[in-house]
Amino acid sequence: SHSAGNCRDALKYYDETLVLQDHHESAQLGRTTCLTYLKRQDEAIAAATQLIGWNSTKLLEAFYWRAYNHRLQEHLDSARADIDASKRHGSTSENRTLAGVIEYEQDDLTPAVDDLNRGWALSMARSCTAAWYLGLVHIKRDVWADAAGGFERAMNCYARNVREDRDSLVAMEQTPDLDPEFR
Repeated sequence: SHSAGNCRDALKYYDETLVLQDHHESAQLGRTTCLTYLKRQDEAIAAATQLIGWNSTKLLEAFYWRAYNHRLQEHLDSARADIDASKRHGSTSENRTLAGVIEYEQDDLTPAVDDLNRGWALSMARSCTAAWYLGLVHIKRDVWADAAGGFERAMNCYARNVREDRDSLVAMEQTPDLDPEFR
């Protein structure tokens, strides 16, 4: 259900799984992400905190999602502490990009550039957000040529994503046995 974009239904299954196995890490992580997508930040933070308390094998993701939700609530110090903890458990395009965004919002531009560049590289030039925020960092630094380059990269990234999404939509519409609700 979750992968098909139906978090309301998925949440019910995650909760049922957690009743059967109270430390089911994948269900707890799925619950955290669904609560995030449903804009239930306080509950998502609590779910991520529980996963962290279990000393889960999914600490990178748990700290990432807690940071993500703290940022949505504009609690940047908490978001920064959690994204730094996520990075200590490994580097992904997602956690490096979010780190760069938070650092940018805190006007800590040197680590922001490092994290955004790392997020861009790890995404294999797919993290449009990393490219966009690199442009914003360069504006704050009054480095206009680099800012223009960052925005151009972001624009090309977004345009490529739109093309790929359109192609995927056409392919999906031509798949006869696809669940109609998912389509």
